[in-house]
Parts: sequence; C-alpha cells; structure tokens
Amino acid sequence: MNLLEIRKNNLMENILRQYKLLHEYEQTRDVASDPKEIERANRAIIKT
Repeated sequence: MNLLEIRKNNLMENILRQYKLLHEYEQTRDVASDPKEIERANRAIIKT
C-alpha cells in the first residue's frame, strides 16, 4: 500500500467516525427532554 492509499484510508476512517459521532449527538438531542441535555448535544454537534 502506498502513502496515498494510506492517507485516503485514514481520511475515510475519520469521516466515518465524525459522521457516527454526529449521528449519536443528534439522536441524543432529539430524544432528550432535559433542556440542559439538549443544549449539551447542540454544543457537541457544533464542535463536530
């Protein structure tokens, strides 16, 4: 595997990890009833 392929794979892994985190934060926000929990999830989404 050459350097370009390694970089491409690392980039894809990072994108998938960020997508998964974003999805988890959105789910948390959507099912939360506590305003503080909703705000925490919103801040996490912004950071992602």
